Amino acid sequence: MKKTIFVALALFGMAAILFSSCKKECTCTTYLDEKEISSTTFELEKGQKCEDLGTPIVSGTGVECK
Repeated sequence: MKKTIFVALALFGMAAILFSSCKKECTCTTYLDEKEISSTTFELEKGQKCEDLGTPIVSGTGVECK
């Protein structure tokens, strides 16, 4: 009986960790000459990664997504 409860709690804990680490929103901020121009938050589609949506910030200009 104790093993069954332990296994159930372990599975619940693993499921909670997996679902909480799955980020479904992304906020992208556009910079021009080191000034924030706009910030947009949207939902990610399946398989998308927020980090892949931005562009490198070069000389204070680019898009940063978190």
